[in-house]
Amino acid sequence: MTGNPRSIRYATKEQIDALLRAVKSNVRDRALLTVMYWRGLRASEAGKLMLADYNQQARRLFVRRAKRGLSAEYPLSPDEISALAAWLRVRGPDPGPLFVSKKQRPVSRQLVFELVRRYAQMAGWPDGLAHPHTLRHSIAVHLVEQGVDLLAIKDWLGHSSINSTVIYAQLTSRTRNKVAEQVYSSAEPEKVRVDWSRNERRRR
Repeated sequence: MTGNPRSIRYATKEQIDALLRAVKSNVRDRALLTVMYWRGLRASEAGKLMLADYNQQARRLFVRRAKRGLSAEYPLSPDEISALAAWLRVRGPDPGPLFVSKKQRPVSRQLVFELVRRYAQMAGWPDGLAHPHTLRHSIAVHLVEQGVDLLAIKDWLGHSSINSTVIYAQLTSRTRNKVAEQVYSSAEPEKVRVDWSRNERRRR
């Protein structure tokens, strides 16, 4: 992904937490959105995940990337492991898609859009953030903010080019500058009165 940093919309960590709290009562949806956030999945990639892609013993997940992205196996976060354990107790051990619809089909791109829109509204997200790609953008920005190396983030998101990753660093730099401007504009410089006569005496 390349483009203008201004076109990227992402959620704060607090907003992500609110989203996952909103989805807490549905184990499939909670596992789905948790994995989508932590793995930086596109909506179409979520439906490609198979149960066989999840190595429960090693706690790793193989992700097939879309748009010529680099597919790879990733170690999972504690949140993902917990959410997937709850979902698999309901789903059962039968081979097939990891995330299935009520018709036992892979979750569709459209269903993912609907779920994100529904839970984002419940979580109080602005309408402009209620999109599956917000989750992908969010984990990228959060990793940059934590000081993770850009090459590691490139691998995390499955980018084929580092140019697609650098844009997130540019975005956080812009955000940091904006925050600084807001803080500094309201700060009054401390008035210091210097007694130059005392200073002259010290120099002698």
